[in-house]
Amino acid sequence: MNLIMAEESKEQSTFRYEAEEDNGVIQMRCYLPNQQSYLMRDIALDSDTLVRQVKQDILYPLGFNHEAYHIAVVTTDMLKHMEDNRPITDYYEELQKGTIKFVSKN
Repeated sequence: MNLIMAEESKEQSTFRYEAEEDNGVIQMRCYLPNQQSYLMRDIALDSDTLVRQVKQDILYPLGFNHEAYHIAVVTTDMLKHMEDNRPITDYYEELQKGTIKFVSKN
């Protein structure tokens, strides 16, 4: 099981993403600033596809401007490396750019 979590803030709004991967199938929940949440299933494993799906399936239909909001995905591999207090900016090559807040590993 691979847990993927990210929290992203932009213009006083915070989005939070939680996902679980089991045998290649990801089920993800996206929490919007108004505390609504959306469940997505069978998401592709690579982060670029995940970002595209979140934007197309959740943010665009709700009217969020894709230029104003950036999505970040943090994988468990990155979480392990962050235990040595390396800054999140070390992972910008692997993340979509945005204002990223670290979310607990639990």
